[in-house]
Formats: sequence, structure tokens, C-alpha cells
Amino acid sequence: MTAAYIQVILSGILWGLTGIYVRYFTGLGMSSPGVVWLRVTLAGLVLILFLLLKDRRLLKVRLKDIWCFMGTGVLSLALFNFCYFTNITETSLSIACTMMYLSPIFVLLYSVILFKERVTVQKVLACMLAIAGCSLVTGMFTDGSSITPRGILLGVLSGAGYGLYGIFSRLALNRGYKSLTITAYTFLFAMAGMAPFADFPVLGRSLGAMQWDGIFYLFLMLLTSVAPYILYTKGLERVSPSAAAIIVVIEPVCAMLVGALLYGEPITWLSSLGMILVIGAIVLLNVHFTKGKGRKLS
Repeated sequence: MTAAYIQVILSGILWGLTGIYVRYFTGLGMSSPGVVWLRVTLAGLVLILFLLLKDRRLLKVRLKDIWCFMGTGVLSLALFNFCYFTNITETSLSIACTMMYLSPIFVLLYSVILFKERVTVQKVLACMLAIAGCSLVTGMFTDGSSITPRGILLGVLSGAGYGLYGIFSRLALNRGYKSLTITAYTFLFAMAGMAPFADFPVLGRSLGAMQWDGIFYLFLMLLTSVAPYILYTKGLERVSPSAAAIIVVIEPVCAMLVGALLYGEPITWLSSLGMILVIGAIVLLNVHFTKGKGRKLS
């Protein structure tokens, strides 16, 4: 397994920890869009300050390339968050999460069209395993909630938006931008995109009710926002967007383990099977099948 694959896996694991601080801040009365806005704003400002002190050249972008960062920040981060959290109220958490993780299908389609990426049996099987595993981990098949036409539309948009991050990031990488630059501008554009939904009066009251332990959760928010996006974007330098989208489905597996360890949430045999399927998908992507004298089939 190459370093790039490990970077993508680590990004998914870190994203899987977000539920810890989300529970804390929503417990203070903050809305989910408010948590997202606080997350991207805190991460964006800290990262911009870091680059100003470390290397200001990394903040230079060409005006003609701004659309790349609008893509990662607004069309991806803001769009999928808005559709995802809206769909939770329309259907349920498990259904909304599963539909968001249809993203590998969209990324594979995007990659074929934009990057002429070759579709292999290996990638298709890994994609199917990852989606099936995610469905079991989130409990979609045991959820009694109904799926409405609006819920389907929101789910499709959340999955399509979630997958766009890897696509626009790869386009920015191809234009010579570093992962730190892409991540910083992603957060800034996401901050603008999520601002209309943040409910600032409630957000302010929630922050005002924060105790000293809130500093830890703010730090965790910063860590699990900046680090995974940098790792994921860095990994895209050597991992195809479609493969990265499949690998990162490890996020709900990590979230399930966090829920079990910290909050006593039960792990069923179905969710355990789902975890095995997701891990199997990642292993499958790293197996190189050969025929004859070392000729790769995939």
C-alpha cells in the first residue's frame, strides 16, 4: 500500500471523528449548518494565517483558476453539506448518509468524462462493496423511514456534491497548485457558501454557553477539518479520484467505532459485516492482478 493510499485512508478516519464535536456543539443548541460554518471558518482562517507566516507564495492564485476553488468550496463542500443535513430531516440519518456515499459512482463517471480514466472490473467491484458496506454500517436496511422523491433528489445532490471535491482538487493540482493552497481556498469559499444557512444569532448564543472544555472541541474541530482535507488532496496526486472516493468510505466505519467506544452505541452483526465489506473494498483496490508475465489486467 503506497503512502498516497495511506493518506486517503487517514483522511477518512479523521473525518470519522467529526461526530464527537458535532454532538458537543449541537448539544449547546447550535444548528448543523452552523457547526459546518464554524468548522470551515475556523479552519480557513487558521490555515490562511499559517500560510501568511510560512509561505505567502502559496496564497497566490490566478484569477482564471478561481473556478477550481469555487468548485471545491461551494459546489462540493457547501452543496453537499446543505443537501445532506436537509435530507436528514426529510428522511433519516442512515438513509441520508448512505445516499451521500453514492459519491464513488459519480466520481467514477466524472473521471471517465474529464480524465479519460479507465473503468476496470476491479474498481466497479470495489465501488459496489463500499456502497453495500456503507449501507449496512449506517443501518439503512433496518431503518423504517420512508424515502420521498425530495429525499431522493437531495440524496443524489449530496452524493454528487461530495464527489466533486476530488474532481475539482485534481483539476487544481493539474494546474500546479499545492494541497495547502487548495484546502485554504476551499474553506474560504465554503465559508461564503454556508453563511446564508448558519443562523448567526443561535451560533453566537451557543458559543457563549461554551465551557472550558469547549476549547478541546474547537481544537478537535480544527484538527479534523484541516488535516484530512490536506491529506486527501495530497493523496490525489497519486491516487485516482475514483479510487480515493471508494477508500474514503471508511469514514462511516470509523464513526461507528467512535459511537460504540465513546457513546455505547451497539454494533450489530449487519454493521460488522458492512465494516468487513468496506475494508474489503480498500484491500481490493490495492491488489494488483496479473496474468502471464506480470501483465496487469486492471
